[in-house]
Amino acid sequence: MAALLSALKQFAETPRGARQVLLSFVALTVAAIALQTGWAIQQDRQLTMDTEQTHGLTAVRLLEEHAKQTLRDAEGNLDALVRAIDAAAGGKPADSDLIRSVLAKAQPFNSVLKSLQYVDPKGGAWVNSIDYPAYQTDADDRSYIPFLLSHPGHAEVMLGRPFPRYYDSEPVLPVARNIRPAGARYEGLISTDISIAYFSRFYNRVASNGHALVALYSDAGHVIVRVPDDKAWLGRDLSATESFGKIKAMGSEGSVQASGFLDASGGAPRLYFFKKVEGYPVTAIYARELNDVLAAWRIRSRDRAGFSAAILALVGLLSFFLLWHMRWLGRSRASLKTSEAKFSNIFHHSPVPLALMRMADDTFVEANDSVLRLFGYKSDEFIGRTPQQLGIWASVAERRPYLELLVAQRHLDQYEVRFLDKAGKAMICLVSAQLFETDDGDIAIISPIDVSKQRETESSVRALELQLREAQKMEAIGTLAGGIAHDFNNILAAILGNVGLARMEVDKSHPARSFLDEINRAAVRARSLVQQILAFSRRQPQQLVAQGLRPIVDEAMALLRATLPARVALDLELSDEPMSVLADATQLQQVLMNLCTNAWHALSGSTGRIRVGMARQRLDAYSDPRLAQLPQGDYAHLWVADSGVGMSAEVLARVFEPFFTTKPVGQGTGLGLAVVHGIVKAHQGGITIDSAPGKGTTFHLYLPLLETEAQAPVTQPGDNLGELDQGSNERVLYLDDDEVMVLMVERLLRRSGYQVSCFMEAGEALQALLQQPPAFDILVTDFNMPEMSGLDVAQRLHMVAPRLPVIISSGFINEELLAGAHECGVRAVMQKQNTLEELPRLIHRTLYPPHAD
Repeated sequence: MAALLSALKQFAETPRGARQVLLSFVALTVAAIALQTGWAIQQDRQLTMDTEQTHGLTAVRLLEEHAKQTLRDAEGNLDALVRAIDAAAGGKPADSDLIRSVLAKAQPFNSVLKSLQYVDPKGGAWVNSIDYPAYQTDADDRSYIPFLLSHPGHAEVMLGRPFPRYYDSEPVLPVARNIRPAGARYEGLISTDISIAYFSRFYNRVASNGHALVALYSDAGHVIVRVPDDKAWLGRDLSATESFGKIKAMGSEGSVQASGFLDASGGAPRLYFFKKVEGYPVTAIYARELNDVLAAWRIRSRDRAGFSAAILALVGLLSFFLLWHMRWLGRSRASLKTSEAKFSNIFHHSPVPLALMRMADDTFVEANDSVLRLFGYKSDEFIGRTPQQLGIWASVAERRPYLELLVAQRHLDQYEVRFLDKAGKAMICLVSAQLFETDDGDIAIISPIDVSKQRETESSVRALELQLREAQKMEAIGTLAGGIAHDFNNILAAILGNVGLARMEVDKSHPARSFLDEINRAAVRARSLVQQILAFSRRQPQQLVAQGLRPIVDEAMALLRATLPARVALDLELSDEPMSVLADATQLQQVLMNLCTNAWHALSGSTGRIRVGMARQRLDAYSDPRLAQLPQGDYAHLWVADSGVGMSAEVLARVFEPFFTTKPVGQGTGLGLAVVHGIVKAHQGGITIDSAPGKGTTFHLYLPLLETEAQAPVTQPGDNLGELDQGSNERVLYLDDDEVMVLMVERLLRRSGYQVSCFMEAGEALQALLQQPPAFDILVTDFNMPEMSGLDVAQRLHMVAPRLPVIISSGFINEELLAGAHECGVRAVMQKQNTLEELPRLIHRTLYPPHAD
């Protein structure tokens, strides 16, 4: 033997022998790796299936326990009722009236048990329910009732077929038992309904945790609940399916593999775990697709095969260079040890996080204390494992471009990535890396620097800067709106008044009439623009009144019909159900007009349809996620839809921005939808948009409904325009520092049948009033005047002639003005730009209030 070993040693030391030994080693290594890889893959698959078996049975046992406890609760309630009936009967036979009396007093209801029913031996039924307190129904409505009535000796609890109740459509599972008080005659049966929603909520949580199919069905084959799509499967009969029969024939729990059971025909194969509920004729199911179960195993198998191939390639490559390196390794060993000691000392004590990763197998081969503290691992937990095993990448998809760039450039400088520490806490790191070659292939020295706090600070600063810019922009717009409103509305009042008087004087056939009409339209548009700016900047007071929504919509639609061209069809889909909201009618009509005008313009001058609808809608946790900021409850849902050009995603993102418009210059202000958004938000509502290019646009508005129906709001002066109210020589004193307004109002009121005395200075007007108070029936004064304001005049007049009515006119009305007018006893405050339409009527209604007739 010694001679043989010596001969083999001598042979291996020869070049030819060394090559043969190396080739033999490579062959054995390849075979070992291939066999080990195949064995590991098979073992991993078996382990995967065993793990799934354990998990599935655990899950289905949990479902079984939940169902058993729920049914026990229901049975316990029924038993308690029977005991209560025995107690009430006092050992005597219990008649139907006594049982109904006990049933009426019993309130064992909760979110699971929805109602109690009693059926007498003749089949007459009586129900006590929180949802629907009492009703009479025929006993044949539930299939289990005839069975129990015909088998009075049947003592066990019986389950009925699940169904949606006819009065509220809630899916329920009936549970019933016979009533036979001790030693007494048969008195019928009692039952209760278990809310299937209680099962659904629990089963949804179980299903979502494992992307699984979860179900509960009776031994008769009726589906009680199936998640997902539980409502579509309610009560479906499974008794004819092969898998149902197979499970029924098996023991109390287990698993089967099948396709199409509790699933659409031709569905993917699933692994079904079942557990029959102890003491009750129902079975719980927990199932997962076989592809999902084995998905991770396939990935691991692929990685194993790739890793083995890489190892085999590396073994071959190393074997090829092994002999050549043997001599070089001997000479460099001593110097290498010295270098390693120096590097290790610097590396481990560096305050900068550093780690070494072998690129060939993606394994960390070294890490200093700083990087271990950063990720929260100990040395033996970190070194020798891959990033995938450690789970330090927040997104595996982000790692591929990182590696590709590192391999291509051989270095990285402050590459931003998202890491997770051992506790799962996310952090943003700037990674610097450098590749260098070693005997084992490329090694990457990696230095991750945590900049999470810095990024949070930067994000907070950017958010604050954005909020500041938005606040400054809104403040600037609001200041501008308030500043120009008064002066601009004064000018518009004079223009509209004089043009209106001129149009009254000029016949429609006169050549100048068309020019006057154009001036009037332009002035009305300018007045509307000022109102939109005030509404957008919230400088215009809001008058929220409890009122019905339908009249507001009807009035807006009547006005819209008069303005739409004949080629545009207006379809109304308005519910007749009473809906009351707390709203400013004028602002809501402005919202509808703005949206309908936008819809008209979206038709681009062609034929088309505009649909306006209104319906009641309840918002809950399952409603549109875009409305998540609204409280749950009942809302009025308004929508305006068009068949126009639609909007792109880019336009949708900016559609509510002030002054943003896609219309040509001169055809849009960019304030219409911004005003809509502001008004809806001020009404505590929400707004969403559905649109796509070429598919039209639908605006959805949601306004919170009041619990009680509101009375129609009292019409305020100027709400409805009509012909001028004629006076009867009533004496009006008009005060305004604007000469143009004085002349216009004087002509307007004289034409309307009033005697008018006009003044341009407050002192002169007060002197005339104080000298002869009975000489005037009413005072109309401008608010903004140089010496004294309209409120000052009203306050002085109130001291000497408190019964003389006062009307204040202003180009800009705010909350301060309204409050001051109320304190001074002013009867009405009027928008100055509406003088032509409102002043004669307002004077008439102030002098002769409707209740005085």
